[in-house]
Amino acid sequence: MVVLRLCVRLLSIVSLFIMARLLVPEDYGIVALAMSFYAILDVVTTFNFDLPLIQNQQATKDDYNTAWSLNILMGLFIAIGLLIGCYPIASLFNEPQLVAIFLCLAVMAIIQGFTNIGVVNFRKELNLKKEFNFEFGKKILSFLVTVVAGLLLKSYWALIFGMITNCLAGLILSFVMSNYRPSLSLKSWRSLLNFSKWMLFTNILLYANNRLMMLIVGSSLNTKVLGNYSMMKEISDITTVELVLPIQKALFPGYSKLTDNKPQLAQVFLNSIAMIAFFGVPIATTLAALNEHFVITLLGEKWLSESWMLKIFCLSGAFSLVTGATLSIYYALAKPHIVTAILFIQGAIRISLFSYFIVQGYIAEALLSILITAILSTTLSLVISCRLLSLPVFQLLWPLTRTALSAVLLMASLLVLTKWFPLQYNFFMDFLAMSVMSLIGMIVYSACHFSLWYFTYSSENASYCSKTTGAESIIIQLIKPKLSALKLRLST
Repeated sequence: MVVLRLCVRLLSIVSLFIMARLLVPEDYGIVALAMSFYAILDVVTTFNFDLPLIQNQQATKDDYNTAWSLNILMGLFIAIGLLIGCYPIASLFNEPQLVAIFLCLAVMAIIQGFTNIGVVNFRKELNLKKEFNFEFGKKILSFLVTVVAGLLLKSYWALIFGMITNCLAGLILSFVMSNYRPSLSLKSWRSLLNFSKWMLFTNILLYANNRLMMLIVGSSLNTKVLGNYSMMKEISDITTVELVLPIQKALFPGYSKLTDNKPQLAQVFLNSIAMIAFFGVPIATTLAALNEHFVITLLGEKWLSESWMLKIFCLSGAFSLVTGATLSIYYALAKPHIVTAILFIQGAIRISLFSYFIVQGYIAEALLSILITAILSTTLSLVISCRLLSLPVFQLLWPLTRTALSAVLLMASLLVLTKWFPLQYNFFMDFLAMSVMSLIGMIVYSACHFSLWYFTYSSENASYCSKTTGAESIIIQLIKPKLSALKLRLST
């Protein structure tokens, strides 16, 4: 099922590449600017009511109805805010196109608010098939509308129509696929807000750590720079953090069911974070090293001048996906305030450094501040996770250290290979070179990872390094029966 979930993300990547060929950076810049203001209203009204419903195994019908009613109110609040602010903001940024975009986003917010809260049960009951069908249904419809509109209009309106389609499809599918029929009620608003108040702070801090950067760029620089920034950030997110997001969504309900069994919860957490890092980090590292080949092959030459941004975003994403893998454990243990505290520390440092460098005109240094703060928050989150689960720090860090050392060797090998396979500015040749280098890099990474695990496993200190913990052990346990069956089949 995880593979199917990744297909949804793959569809997003394909859509992004097609639209990057059809549109120009300025188109992405104007949409990124509009979405940054939409996100301001969204962040102060998004309480993530699905999380307390999942975390509370005895959630009542009143809880579900109240969550749905509050979502409707929040959607109406966003719509009113967009209608009030459309003209002043368009005038402030001298972008008259923002008025029409804001009107469409207001409609989108209302539609999204009415989505059936019953779909939360797909994750709560670990009904991964329904969850996948719901998400994939939304994505495939929005994908088709976005691409067709892009081919016909060749403007930023294709992106807007795609987003509206996604919300409208989500509304329809939520009532078709879920038998639950919500009704208006506010009986449980106190209990829901008691948990979700921390989610409000968390969402504000997530905005400050991500979307606020776009506003800073948009207010200080032009829409072309913002468009490049937005595109490289989106590619990084889709191929790193968002790639493991479906896995994290599946982990939260699983963790919640194990909160009464701390040793088992700790073991599942160790294996989960090791697997996420094992697969996520090399993808980020490969994109960082091959950023020029990747951009010119899949996005086009018009994006090449700012491909260096992708390198920094991907390296930052490698740390962020490890941090994200730890967040589910805090929610499962009903400690969302820890997430808030980590994001606050990261955001305070990041915004200060980023704003200073952007104002001074140092874009590269501003992006490096994102990487530095990502490293800081990852370190902090890992240490806190160990204390919460009563884990020895080394037991958690050693599997991640193997991933880090393997990623360093991967990066070094790819940088050497780029000297042997320079850009040819020919789609077929550059794509072939990128594919060959990626394949060699993955072989180097895997060989290093398993070698470090094997020698640790065989050493007299293996007990401290956890023989049973780590992506290598899990992978071997998965493929060993298949290899044995294949060997038996060949022998007969």
